Amino acid sequence: MLTDVYSTDGEIPRYDLKILNDDKNFFPKYSAVTFYKTDINDRIKSILNSLTGNITEEEMQKMNSKVLFENRSFAEVAEEFIKNKKLYSGSDEQNIPKNESIISEILPKLLQHLKLTFIALLISILIAVPSGIFIYMHPSFSKPVLYLTGLLQTIPSIALLAFMIPLFGIGFLPAVIALFLYGLLPILRNTAIALFSVDPLLKEVAEGMGLTRSQKLFNIELPLSMPTILAGIRTAAVINIGTATLAAFIGAGGLGEFIVTGLALNNTGLILMGAVPAALLAIVTEILFEVLEKYVTPEYLKRDKTISEH
Repeated sequence: MLTDVYSTDGEIPRYDLKILNDDKNFFPKYSAVTFYKTDINDRIKSILNSLTGNITEEEMQKMNSKVLFENRSFAEVAEEFIKNKKLYSGSDEQNIPKNESIISEILPKLLQHLKLTFIALLISILIAVPSGIFIYMHPSFSKPVLYLTGLLQTIPSIALLAFMIPLFGIGFLPAVIALFLYGLLPILRNTAIALFSVDPLLKEVAEGMGLTRSQKLFNIELPLSMPTILAGIRTAAVINIGTATLAAFIGAGGLGEFIVTGLALNNTGLILMGAVPAALLAIVTEILFEVLEKYVTPEYLKRDKTISEH
């Protein structure tokens, strides 16, 4: 049995795999480079630069193996390696970042995840709700607009994210655009359906009272439609939270970084560090929208619902 692996894979020493030499240069060459934030301590930069070209494949295999099979963090293994290499003295201890707790590791990525989904959802609302009102007031446009947004929803999320790369590059912007497109359909469809479903008798009464088109829309139709519109927004929010985990594949950050790294290293713990908070975030979002729906639902609709349940 043959397979291709990275020459620094931690499973090579674990299973005593035999590596064949690629003498035909079939596979591309991968060279390790040092990279870091420009604002880090100069002493740390010096230590990192001294590692360039000085880590063998066997050493990297052992370090990766410790992360994979000894349930140790990257920071712990890297610090141990640097100490064994005697690349820094005791006076450098204060410049070396301390190992972070799980909470401190998750929190920045959780906030990034929230920022990503919130901005995308906000843009979706600002576009989809007015569009839903527009197709309600101009029904001839309803089918083309809904078909177009429905077509976007059929594109697999990872494919849509990949499609953003040649257009907008990698990072935060293409991820927001992709999530915005995914959030359009539930909000747009629910807005249009809710407005079309308002009791025709109420519309006739409003016209009989002499209300203008805009007065009828903002005073009667939209308030009655708000619970259904909120349901569409809630659906879009939950979809975005889940889809945003895939945005890590294009460098957008968020909780998906744990999942992507965990998949690459076959590390279940890392995968759960991303998946569990994302699932909890989706549940909390559902609860928040349920509470919000109670506040925006007109009192007479609440009474009708209570009567029908009994």
